[in-house]
Amino acid sequence: MIHPILSRPRRRRYIGNSSTGEAHDLRREAKNCRINAIIEAGDAVAFYPDSLKEAHADGYGDCSWCVRSADRKAPQVRGAF
Repeated sequence: MIHPILSRPRRRRYIGNSSTGEAHDLRREAKNCRINAIIEAGDAVAFYPDSLKEAHADGYGDCSWCVRSADRKAPQVRGAF
């Protein structure tokens, strides 16, 4: 479930951009996320419950700056040593 938000939330971790369909992680916010611009444009939504799983259930994808970079793992090196 999503709800529009008009100001930067203090106790929420994830917000969505209704124009782009991206979910953002406020704890890992990057300069390129432009959260303030999303809010000022009226495109910010909050997810209930506040989780990435809920964002995905609501049809939002991961922001490549703050969500995907946090989920990337270092590649495992395979081979004979």
